[in-house]
Formats: sequence, structure tokens, C-alpha cells
Amino acid sequence: MDSYKKNKRKSIICWIIAFALAIFYLIISFLPFIFMVLNSFKEKFEMLTKGVFNLPDSLNFANYTEVLTGGFVRYFMNSVIVLAISLTLLLFIAACASYPLARFK
Repeated sequence: MDSYKKNKRKSIICWIIAFALAIFYLIISFLPFIFMVLNSFKEKFEMLTKGVFNLPDSLNFANYTEVLTGGFVRYFMNSVIVLAISLTLLLFIAACASYPLARFK
């Protein structure tokens, strides 16, 4: 019975350590995205004067309007078209290659 309790305690400790490491990795992974979103609301030179890690003084949507009116939507659509064509060709080639491999025994 003692070995069962020891094994159970070890498994709980291992689970807690794994969970803590997963939370740490999740936080580290999301930090660049959080900084990117926070800095997108800053004015042009506010990031240089106040630093990257500070919150913006006020929400500035000028960066978003500049992106949406500038031609970004067209560039994005070009990327989507290239992606769709590439994905279609990739699936066709993979299907053509997988059929003989599946038949070959």
C-alpha cells in the first residue's frame, strides 16, 4: 500500500510540474502577440519614447485605418489566392503519389 501512495504522490507531483511548465510556455508564447497588439495602438513615436512594455496613453486606431486604406487588403487577397492554388496543387500531387503507395504491398 505504501508503494501505491508513493507512486500516486509522484504522479501528482509530475502532473503539477508538467502543468506549470505548460503554463509557463503558454505565457512565453503569447507575450510577443500581446506586445504586438498593445504597440499597434500606440502613436508613431510613442513606442520609442515610452518603451515597448508600457501601455498606450490612449487607443489610437490611425494605424489600422492606414493599413486598411493603404492597399493591405489587396496584398492579403494576393496571398490568399497563392495559398489556395498552392494547397490545391499540393493535395492533388499528394493524392496521386499516395494511391500507388497504398496499392503497393
